[in-house]
Amino acid sequence: RDRPRARGSRAAHSAHTSKQASPSNWGPQSPVFPRADQYCVKMRTRIIAGLSIASLLLLGLPTVATAAPAALAPSVSAAADAPGTVQIVPNQEAIRAGEPASFTVTVVANPTGPTPTGQIWRGSPTSWHSPVQLVNGSAVIPGAWVTAQNTTVHAFYEGDANYLESTGTLPVTIERRIASLNLTAAAVGGGTVRPGEPVKVTATLSGSSSAPSGTVTFTEPNGATHPVTVANGLASWTTTLPHGTHTILARYSGDVDYDPVSDASLQVQVDRIATTTTLTASPSAPTINETVTLRATGLPPTATGTVTFSGLGGPNQTVPVANGEAIFRLVFVTANLRQVTATYSGDTIYAGSASTLVDINVSK
Repeated sequence: RDRPRARGSRAAHSAHTSKQASPSNWGPQSPVFPRADQYCVKMRTRIIAGLSIASLLLLGLPTVATAAPAALAPSVSAAADAPGTVQIVPNQEAIRAGEPASFTVTVVANPTGPTPTGQIWRGSPTSWHSPVQLVNGSAVIPGAWVTAQNTTVHAFYEGDANYLESTGTLPVTIERRIASLNLTAAAVGGGTVRPGEPVKVTATLSGSSSAPSGTVTFTEPNGATHPVTVANGLASWTTTLPHGTHTILARYSGDVDYDPVSDASLQVQVDRIATTTTLTASPSAPTINETVTLRATGLPPTATGTVTFSGLGGPNQTVPVANGEAIFRLVFVTANLRQVTATYSGDTIYAGSASTLVDINVSK
């Protein structure tokens, strides 16, 4: 059929007919129809769209595949529908404030599926950072805390072509730091620690952060306890000790940053003060039945104990010390040479000592 003329003048008709046909102006109201071949293709398409596949086969027309070609379909493993379970395991028995820590994060997947790849992120659900690459399904992430606390370690798995993203958590207790406790003892006046003289026992505390605070309790050999407040990491206690070896104990209470320290021990050796004993005999050459005075001197005025005179030709004679000396008087009834010594026994403060031999030549 002839195409219908457009209304209007010849010029208007020429303008309308000069337009190119396009899908946008196809339709009953379009002033210009498409070419006959385009029109037929369009009508054929409309007719085919209304037919079933069976009808198309009967008509001998080509059918259209109902699924995308295999080359265009996305390659997705069956495991992609399942997230990998994130497990977090600490790499140390105790996690302490101020000390580096680490955790092994493992993405546990289907045993028959591929090994998870990708990255593990650490932080919190609102702030993930510092990704670490998985190696054989695992990654090691670091951790560090300044103060002791109860907290939770978070790890986020970003997923890969086979596994969905997932997160894991591990509640952990960050324990207090460990303080070291060292004990020393020194005579207050300097030098050797002597019996009965003041001795100062000092506990020095140190840690990885600020100086420990709290208290140190000293225990003396008789069981008496003496708590002392720690200041700038130090606690001191002064006492006196008798002669011998003594064990001093100290226990630290701990504070908000440091764990307590159980008994630290220190052996304090208290040595007695050395003495010198000097013996004299007067007269040194007596005759028979003449009185001889033996005098042991040179001992400290506060010394106690005894002096034993020996070599008298008879029983030894023991005399108490008084005012730093011991005196003994005797007579010899036979003429002979006597070699006499004086031996100081010592006491809790002063050590014993002995004199040199003194000759007493008794004549008739």
